Amino acid sequence: HALKVLHAPVEGSLDDPRFKEELDAAIAVCGELNRGVASVLTGGVDVQLRRRWLVMGLVKGESLRARVRAGGRLSPDVALAMMKAVAEVLAEAHQHERVIVHCDLKPENVFTQTTKLGKLEVTVLDFGAERGSGAAHKCRRLFCDPLGLIDRTTGRVLRIPPDQLESAG
Repeated sequence: HALKVLHAPVEGSLDDPRFKEELDAAIAVCGELNRGVASVLTGGVDVQLRRRWLVMGLVKGESLRARVRAGGRLSPDVALAMMKAVAEVLAEAHQHERVIVHCDLKPENVFTQTTKLGKLEVTVLDFGAERGSGAAHKCRRLFCDPLGLIDRTTGRVLRIPPDQLESAG
């Protein structure tokens, strides 16, 4: 297993029912997707550090960012295979009854591994938000969009402060 400590300190009460609800949703959703997604097993809050933590399934391999840094530009065939695998994971998530949307897809959240048989395996980490299609599934944030920049109904960016644009580029 892998332990992930979330960077943002907990503000206010450590007994946040929204965190528990989001954690339960993340555990269920990651368990329901068939492949290519890192599982979330449990989580909680470290009282002394005031930080949330997650226990996730251990993912073997390296991030796409590390792979490119170590080996340089990917061949077109490898890049296409990776992007196809990521697209398949995202398509499954989007077609899920909860309409799961990844809020933070980036090279650090795509792990790759080549098996002994030469097969490329891709795992997407840190699914960030889920949005339900029915009345029973209200929009939730799962450790995503801490500044409230995204419309949780449409997924569109509402506003971006200039400093966020500068740090992203």
